[in-house]
Amino acid sequence: MILQAEMLECAHACLAMLMEHHGQPWTLEQMRSRFVPSSRGTSVSQIVRMAQSLGLDARIFRAEPDHLAQLKMPCILHWDVVHFVVLEGVADDGFHLVDPAVGRMVVGSREFDRRFTGIVVEATVGLDFGRVRPAADRSALVLLREGVLQRRGTIAAVVGMALLLEVLALIAPLFIQVSTDSIIPAGDSGLLWMLVAAFMVAAVLQTLVSMARSWTLLRLGEELTVAWNAAVCSRLLRLPYIFFMRRSISDVHSRFASIEEIQRVVTNKFVEGVLDGVTALLTLVIILAYSPTLALLTFCFCLAYGILRSLTLSRLLEGTERAIRARSSQQGQLLEILHGVHSIKAAGDEEKQVSRYNRKTRDAAQASASVQRWGGMVDEMGQAILRLHWIAAVGLGAWLAIRGSITAGMLVAYVTYAYQFSLRSIRMLDLVAQWRTLRLHSVRLADIVSGPAQAPGGDELPLPGRSDFSVHALQFRYNSDGPLVLAGVSFVVGSGECVAITGASGSGKSTLAKVLVGLLEPDQGRIELGGRPMQVLRREHLREQIACVLQDDQLFNGTIAENIAFFEPGFSRERVSRAAMLAQMHDEVMAMPLRYDTRVIDLGASLSGGQRQRLILARALYREPRILILDEASSHLDLENERLINEAIQALSITRIIIAHRPQTIAIADRVLEMRQGCLYEVTPARCDELPA
Repeated sequence: MILQAEMLECAHACLAMLMEHHGQPWTLEQMRSRFVPSSRGTSVSQIVRMAQSLGLDARIFRAEPDHLAQLKMPCILHWDVVHFVVLEGVADDGFHLVDPAVGRMVVGSREFDRRFTGIVVEATVGLDFGRVRPAADRSALVLLREGVLQRRGTIAAVVGMALLLEVLALIAPLFIQVSTDSIIPAGDSGLLWMLVAAFMVAAVLQTLVSMARSWTLLRLGEELTVAWNAAVCSRLLRLPYIFFMRRSISDVHSRFASIEEIQRVVTNKFVEGVLDGVTALLTLVIILAYSPTLALLTFCFCLAYGILRSLTLSRLLEGTERAIRARSSQQGQLLEILHGVHSIKAAGDEEKQVSRYNRKTRDAAQASASVQRWGGMVDEMGQAILRLHWIAAVGLGAWLAIRGSITAGMLVAYVTYAYQFSLRSIRMLDLVAQWRTLRLHSVRLADIVSGPAQAPGGDELPLPGRSDFSVHALQFRYNSDGPLVLAGVSFVVGSGECVAITGASGSGKSTLAKVLVGLLEPDQGRIELGGRPMQVLRREHLREQIACVLQDDQLFNGTIAENIAFFEPGFSRERVSRAAMLAQMHDEVMAMPLRYDTRVIDLGASLSGGQRQRLILARALYREPRILILDEASSHLDLENERLINEAIQALSITRIIIAHRPQTIAIADRVLEMRQGCLYEVTPARCDELPA
């Protein structure tokens, strides 16, 4: 069973399950890497093309529920109009499905008739099956391993202290054995008090070493958490912009929680688990020296727990993955409510949103409870095995003592060692199970840490004194089999020129703006800045030369000055004021009680739409760019403020590309271009008056 990570990945998950059934396992990550998910979902015909490219013979047809039992299963069903599921079989109790969003389920006839659209994708092994191999599975552990290797000294100290604790724990039962077999029969009180003193010193030493180890582990855990979060965040921000367009904020946010889970296992469990394995082996050797029969008994009970763990592990892993998805969905719903609270309150829709959130919360609670039930059952059965082992060990040991095979002291020591062996073995086997869970968290992080980084750019600089901009035969689509959004765009903007781009909504203007500033990589064509291709320019220099204001730009929590300077260390207050003046925001800021130290909270929710736009424009102007790209940057401004801003920017003599609908904004341009069907066309002055406002 493979669960989807995103709402629009159900088709990828279903296809991965079919490939696994036919003997070629593909992970969701591998499927996503080969077939980039579209932000608009996947159609049935696209699923067929994907399956055929993997060597499957796939076909689409309509079928009635009564005829599904005759199909070759598993197959993919179109479900709830916007979803896909895998049909595993049809039985008397209903239809056995795997829903990538929730897992396995059995659906009755009435519900099935209501949700099944009648469309089926059947896929069988074709002649080319097996020729296409999945890319190597990626893991976040490679990146996280660097943080561990940098702290080898601390880890070595923890291991050394843990080994000392294990040795002290292993010699404790010998005190009972020596006292029972040697000191009491001989009546040697001098030796007794000598041993008491020695073992008391060992107990104090054990306490001190245990405290030191705990403190060291806490410090190690803190350092690893900080280092890993910084590494993953750094890697996240180096990913291309399109990565964020295809994933929800809640899903990316939930993946960071996996870092803490990995840190907890590595610092608190891994070292202990390895030492538990070593200690269990040593205690088994000691028990073997006492009696091979007792050693066999102890080993058999440990083997029973191992079998129990292996039989329940897959169910626990599936439940854990389902719980993670459900919790991510719940967090996403809450974030959506918080971001849109003004719309919710304006529409009086509070109760409906609470109901939606409650459903997500109930799903998350049920998924978590399911994991806890299975985990609790395994723990209780493990405790039962421990108790049965203790009873059997005492009984068999006493029987051997009666026969004279072992002494009474050896019996007491054996029972202690047997308990230690069982306890350590169980903890080691639990670590193996947790390691599998760790792999699950690692795969979730792999989407971030192993994804292709944004192209670094070259080492060249634009020609001095030039800020001209030229675009040649630019093509772009959001996914490989999607339509062309930009279909051969070409235009030239001279140094200091102002060009306006207009067109209908959805025609590709904002996409063009994101390609021009380097957020999106074009499929074909080239962009030249100052006579040099953009891809050969230094990226940091490119960001200094080109500033932009896009429709979805945001302010951040901090002061107004920090937002204008974009949190630049040691920023210039004079440049901040100058940028605010150009954006016609200085007077309003100075009228605030704290002026430029006024806090911007909740992404600027306390400011008006026009104020937010002007602060974002001031942020772009603070960098003193040579090229300015504006995408509906004045849509919330009144005409007077827009006029003053345009006059101020025009005096700077910088190259401007303005995307707008307003006639007043378009009127300031030297030339006007119109976007139609993915291409740009020059608009004559006579036609400018005919453009829609």
